[in-house]
Amino acid sequence: MAAVYNDPMVANLVYRLEAEEAEEQIMRRRAALEHPSLIRRPSLRERARRLWARISSGGSGEPG
Repeated sequence: MAAVYNDPMVANLVYRLEAEEAEEQIMRRRAALEHPSLIRRPSLRERARRLWARISSGGSGEPG
């Protein structure tokens, strides 16, 4: 992403969303090879809301 964010929380949110998207893309590709009909995922808005809630609550934002 070429954009620069002055707010560290926004920059952190964008960075984590991009990392999460990359991980999910790998998982979706693997799942599609075996079970093409099972691929479902929340919308970007829903994922951003969940991640923002984790970060805002003081959680690390990292899964697990």
